Amino acid sequence: MNPYDFAIQMSRDGEKFFRVLKRQVTKPGLRRILVMLAKDQALHRQDLLKMKKAEGTSLDDAGNLSGVRNPFAERIERLAAGEWLDENLPSAELHRRGKELANECEDFYRKRAAMVKSPSLKQAFLGVAEVQRKHYLTLEHLIKQGLADAEWKVAVPLECSLAIQDHWGECNPAKNKSDEHEGKVGDHLP
Repeated sequence: MNPYDFAIQMSRDGEKFFRVLKRQVTKPGLRRILVMLAKDQALHRQDLLKMKKAEGTSLDDAGNLSGVRNPFAERIERLAAGEWLDENLPSAELHRRGKELANECEDFYRKRAAMVKSPSLKQAFLGVAEVQRKHYLTLEHLIKQGLADAEWKVAVPLECSLAIQDHWGECNPAKNKSDEHEGKVGDHLP
């Protein structure tokens, strides 16, 4: 399988994962953050599609992706089996878990890069790892905003994430409304 195809599917699964979590929770601030993370996945999928178009057609099959499940697919399965997000966890713990997931996704591609001999495949995996790194930076940005436990419980205006700013060039609150246009960002993508 082509690394870009795998990453594009992983991004779809990531967007779905965050939207499923959003439907589980009631705290508006947390819901808004989960929608931001879902939108980041959709926006990064656009980056991955561009990368595939630019260099992915000539790539060999990676081979080391056959039968492999991505971290989001595994988590979606657990949610379907009844796992639930405890929205009453302290915000620091929720951030820790989010950063752990972002690191797991990035490390997934770095490990795959180390397993291949082809320079073009290695570069493709490392490029996808860098796209995954943006999700970690998004979470770091939210932490630096100083989100306190109380902010998980009420709807507070949040700045756009770094990844959303990267894609739109500036913070555009109209494009960052969590519930009004929830499914629109990535719905048109293949």
